[in-house]
Amino acid sequence: MGDNPTGVYIFILIIGILFITSSQVRATDKSTVSSTSVRPFFNFLFLVLLIYLATFRSRSVGTDYSMYNGFFSMTNQQLKAIYIEKGYLLIYSIARWVNDFRVVPFISFLLFFTGLYKFSKEIKMSTEVLLGFLVCSYLYCNSLNGIRQMSAIGVVFFALSLYLNVDILAQHRWLNIALYIFIIYIASLFHASAWFAIALPLIKYVPISSIWVVLGGLLTGIGFFTKFISGLMPKLVFLFPHYVEKHDGANSAFFVDPGSKGIIEFLPILIQFIFLFLICYYSWKFVKLNKFITAGYFAYLFLFIGGGNFTVTRVQAYLLPFLVFFYGKYVQESTENIARLRSNWFKVIIVLFFSFYFVFRLSRNISGIVPFVLG
Repeated sequence: MGDNPTGVYIFILIIGILFITSSQVRATDKSTVSSTSVRPFFNFLFLVLLIYLATFRSRSVGTDYSMYNGFFSMTNQQLKAIYIEKGYLLIYSIARWVNDFRVVPFISFLLFFTGLYKFSKEIKMSTEVLLGFLVCSYLYCNSLNGIRQMSAIGVVFFALSLYLNVDILAQHRWLNIALYIFIIYIASLFHASAWFAIALPLIKYVPISSIWVVLGGLLTGIGFFTKFISGLMPKLVFLFPHYVEKHDGANSAFFVDPGSKGIIEFLPILIQFIFLFLICYYSWKFVKLNKFITAGYFAYLFLFIGGGNFTVTRVQAYLLPFLVFFYGKYVQESTENIARLRSNWFKVIIVLFFSFYFVFRLSRNISGIVPFVLG
């Protein structure tokens, strides 16, 4: 792997594309029925591979991963002093008990994936599509960094899957809301930012149409290339007392750093807005049937208005999985043509875009995951 530092990522990308492609096969004859019957086995093998890579990687894979490895030799009291949440204190206690740091990334990835898997079942998305877009969207690569927040994201989407299930406490909606808030509290034990997810159920009220997407895209572009959000953030720090204390005040770079704002960074965002516009305009039935995940994806794109501001990206991370669910459901279900393009050709364009975007981010070593080394 030393001679080909990105080889393992290209390998899982190819598998991810194959998984997405295989989801288009319909069980119409004996050969496809036989093929369908072995899919759970291949899904399991691919998942094991992803878990293995996340668990047995070197401490150099991931910008923050070396820091998490260093926490293993610290006491829980020392970790408390640097604002490590109680959930991770428990995970580190388990890791020290078995004397193996790898317990930490193993449990972290299980928390992350279990939540996404549970949500995918709630919206009736196939496992091969989930695994395929998990990789192609770069979300899997992102999960190799910032593992505390990724664990919290998994718990949050587990909570959302229960909240959206109308059969759970259907006659007592307020109990369902209380259950959701309680599970968000559990998520906050892995990363304090999870409290932002309290507002996620309100996404269903976000208006979605081609006109709103155009308006949202224009506002996002303006915000992306200006300092508006970074200038506003110090005035809103009272909403983030945990981070104010942790980052030594409202003028910390965490609140005011605008992040990257170049044309190169904005172009993939613009392309995604165009995709969303076309789907909203030509495939409105799909949007109507999948309003919640469409609105979640729209909200994710709109938060690029922060132009990479660190505080905004913390919130935006809880919306990132909607990208996987939106395009996963679209590729799996939509049959409506887009302009003069047949539905399947438009799906090919989407998958190719995310594949090229994956390689682009890999080349820029987003999340510090290159080179991949086992250790």
